[in-house]
Amino acid sequence: MKNRKFVQNISIKLFLIFLLSSLCSCESKEHKLSDKLIGQWVIEEFQNNNKSLKFEYYVNVLSFKKNILKLPESRDSLIKTDNSNWELLLNKDKKPILKISSPDPSFSGNYKMDFFKNHERKLLGLRLDSEKTKLVLYKTMQNFNMKGYEWENE
Repeated sequence: MKNRKFVQNISIKLFLIFLLSSLCSCESKEHKLSDKLIGQWVIEEFQNNNKSLKFEYYVNVLSFKKNILKLPESRDSLIKTDNSNWELLLNKDKKPILKISSPDPSFSGNYKMDFFKNHERKLLGLRLDSEKTKLVLYKTMQNFNMKGYEWENE
């Protein structure tokens, strides 16, 4: 009887340890993705409905802050870029997607993310792909060799 209780106690403790480590690893993956996103990005390519929009904005830089997205100002004065935000979600396959909400419809949407390294140019990049919009971005002020070791999709 004592052995049985001892085994049950050990089993419960092992289960709790496993559960806690699983929860921590999920949180750290989301945290890792947020760390990759936060910062300034240069827009290399920007297409919406197969039309290039790269030159429809005054600058080609956007900035991710904690849940806030600073978008470039559009040459079309009717399009406002204030109050844009982002969040990480999981799709039906449990893969992370980037949800951007913005008054600028060209940026709003749910994006598949593909982190990559451009070895030729020594740049850390990100491809964002939604139903209507495709973006290729390069991170500024980021050391290719130091942060790049865990940059590409895992």
